[in-house]
Amino acid sequence: MVEKIEHDNLEMVVANDIGKGGIGTEENDIFILRKGTEELKHVNGKKRIIAGEIVSELAFQFSK
Repeated sequence: MVEKIEHDNLEMVVANDIGKGGIGTEENDIFILRKGTEELKHVNGKKRIIAGEIVSELAFQFSK
């Protein structure tokens, strides 16, 4: 996945774990991979919390 981020010049990839919740549920699981790191961040919980985490990651990424 790191190669794909670099090849396509992406800043971040957010992957939704569709096997654990998703559409029609209150909670969800996602994974965030950022450019320049191999750290895979796992976030789970209510969708509002997840949305806030994605926005925080974007703000961090673009504040550099």
